[in-house]
Amino acid sequence: MLKAASILNKEGVMRWYHRIEGSNMYELYDRSRRERQAAAEDLFRRGLAAEQMRPYTHSVVMFALAFYREAIHCDPMCVEAWINAGNLCFSMGDFTRARRYYRNAVAADPRNATACYNLAIALEEKELFLEAAVWYEKAIAIHPCYADAHYNLGLFCLNRRNFLRNPRKAIFHLRQFLEYADMRDAYRGHARKMIDDLIPQDIHLVRRSPAAMGCEQAESMKTIEG
Repeated sequence: MLKAASILNKEGVMRWYHRIEGSNMYELYDRSRRERQAAAEDLFRRGLAAEQMRPYTHSVVMFALAFYREAIHCDPMCVEAWINAGNLCFSMGDFTRARRYYRNAVAADPRNATACYNLAIALEEKELFLEAAVWYEKAIAIHPCYADAHYNLGLFCLNRRNFLRNPRKAIFHLRQFLEYADMRDAYRGHARKMIDDLIPQDIHLVRRSPAAMGCEQAESMKTIEG
């Protein structure tokens, strides 16, 4: 009896599937998905514009964050909105919520190096060093020429609070940073000093901040990663 019932259920499901397949529901779903993606992109751009408002007050931050949240609501796969929302939370010192946004960004696009990099910074801020190291390494594995990730990983390996300290590895990543960073990058001086001074114990570490995702940068990262 159970076997017969199972066959009947399977046949019923197949009949339902063929009815759906023969209709235009796939086309309607695709159109709806495209519309949601377009709406999310528009809201994301509005969020970027809102961040440029001056004076840059708490109200401006919350206004921009509202646009990013709406973009995420329209399209949960809008990784750029997840990242920039996380950055706003990070800037307000809400590292717990920032980590949540960055984790969702990674879930939306596991190959997004910026999402991995920013998550590593948020984890390091809470001294979750073991997990932070994993995400710095993932960012570099996805995008080997990611200068900022090399720089922060170099500093990560010098942090006296970090039980994963490794000065030799720090020198390697700082040299990688010097190789890939823009020649006008102000952090090049910090990197050279750390290497030339043989990484003294009391050196002042100046870590780079989380990276933002603008439309042009997002397209550039997709091109490099693809």
